[in-house]
Amino acid sequence: STDDFLFDAELARFQEFENHVRQELEIAASIIESTLADPRWLSPRDAIEFGRIALLLENIQKEHAEVNAHAHSIVARIQTQDLLDLEADILALEAEADHLDEELFTLLTSLETLNITQAEEIEAAETMIMGIYMQNFILTFVVFFLGIVISATITTRLVNPVRDLKSKSEEITRGNLNVEVEPRTEDEVGQLATTFNHMARELRLNHEVKELFGKYVDPRIVDSLLSQSPELNGFAGNKQEMTVFFSDVKGFSAMSELLTPVGLVRLINRYFSIMSEPIISERGVIDKYVGDCIMAFWGPPFTGEDNHAALACEAALAQYEQLNKLKSALPEILGFRKGLPDIQVRVGLATGDVLSGNIGSDNVKSYTVMGDTVNIASRLESLNKQYRTRILINELTRTKIGDRFAVREIDSVTVAGKDESTTIFELFAHADSIEPQLLELFQTYESGLKYYRETNWDMAEQQFNACLNANPEDGPAQLMLDRIKELRSNPPQKDWDGVWNFTVK
Repeated sequence: STDDFLFDAELARFQEFENHVRQELEIAASIIESTLADPRWLSPRDAIEFGRIALLLENIQKEHAEVNAHAHSIVARIQTQDLLDLEADILALEAEADHLDEELFTLLTSLETLNITQAEEIEAAETMIMGIYMQNFILTFVVFFLGIVISATITTRLVNPVRDLKSKSEEITRGNLNVEVEPRTEDEVGQLATTFNHMARELRLNHEVKELFGKYVDPRIVDSLLSQSPELNGFAGNKQEMTVFFSDVKGFSAMSELLTPVGLVRLINRYFSIMSEPIISERGVIDKYVGDCIMAFWGPPFTGEDNHAALACEAALAQYEQLNKLKSALPEILGFRKGLPDIQVRVGLATGDVLSGNIGSDNVKSYTVMGDTVNIASRLESLNKQYRTRILINELTRTKIGDRFAVREIDSVTVAGKDESTTIFELFAHADSIEPQLLELFQTYESGLKYYRETNWDMAEQQFNACLNANPEDGPAQLMLDRIKELRSNPPQKDWDGVWNFTVK
């Protein structure tokens, strides 16, 4: 490609420069070597000093080669995005460059000392020292020039850009993807900066895609898909215990007829946003939105094996606190203040075995849950209309939550599509926030339910009427009184166990 061609050209240019530096060092070494080979122009003191300078120059040649090789290895690692321990390597490279600078400074100091010595000797024997002075002048110029070139090359073209790359790499590891490195040269380091910027742009694009995808699928599922993590072992299908949640808006169809399409869309979008907050904060997975209905579930690996029912109950109760936030925003959403709809929510929760996994066709799949527990949760949500309750839960959910919440047993029923009976309970509030009068009402209702199952209609009516005296709006008590009237007219069979059969979904 064009990028590869440019990269190869710049690499060849950089290598040509490095060869030139190496040749200059070799020339300087050759000059010193020829000077030492002809002792006629050297005093013993000068010979010792030139010998030490020759050793320094030899060390500089060796260290320059090592620093250059180390820098090339770091460049190659960054190009392949191999950032493991990169910071330690860069710090080591900086230390090597600093040491090379110290060696150059020592060399220049030695040359300066040699110059001073030469000047002193010139005063004593100007004619004899002239030849050595000229050689020393040339050598000083060459070494000084090479020192400047080497130091500038390492510091400006390699160390400083690599330090910049290191700093920007640390920003990326801290989650800041809005970084770029300014290419300062056109050599290999400049090409590396361009490659780094391309990598940063790709990371930003991936992050944006991930955030967008996370609005359609739970972010935890997105993370596992992108990382190909085996954490969600249910991708291939897994039977496990979970708690399933269904909620919808009471009278939504009638409400929608009163609103314009734009107003209806704005309302339902704000409703989903506000009512989804408790589900997300309690670690639930929102499976789908259907009309005004929200379906969600809790269970491993998103929660623990024992706390999913309690988390689902927390989310269900929190939704009613969210209603106040939604109602206060209705004038802004709908554009009028009078005749605002009275939005009420019904929730059904069921705990039991489900089939969880990546389910769908070869072309389109969705991580979801299936099974009787899902159907029961949906039916319980619908049964709230019959009992005029807010939240109904099944028996296993009641067992799982223990005494953490205030609940009362409502009835034993068979729902549409199932032959087995299900004992249902009303979830009311946290146990520590329930009023004593409500606890008394619950006890009275459950006493009436016991008489009802024994077909002791008189005592059952007495208890249910007591419930209405305490709370005239108690829907379950009113339903049971209406049902007793029907059972008086059409008595059940002798083996009746109190289970009521609902044939309508």
